[in-house]
Amino acid sequence: MTEPFAPLTWETFVVRVWREAGSGAWRGEIVHVPDRAAIHFASFAQAEEFVRRYVPPAEIDPPLDVSIANAP
Repeated sequence: MTEPFAPLTWETFVVRVWREAGSGAWRGEIVHVPDRAAIHFASFAQAEEFVRRYVPPAEIDPPLDVSIANAP
């Protein structure tokens, strides 16, 4: 019997988001846990770009369309 779905592939990320005390700007850091690669970001577009290094674009649906700058 053939399996109806391809085997799962897991990627694990830790995302931290905070607000800068002086400017009130939102910032973040994302870490790819398996290889400990990390970046700091000022928009979710930057975080998404980092994730795409590990996850092909076709597997992220729908694309992220959020900006930290617009967060409450």
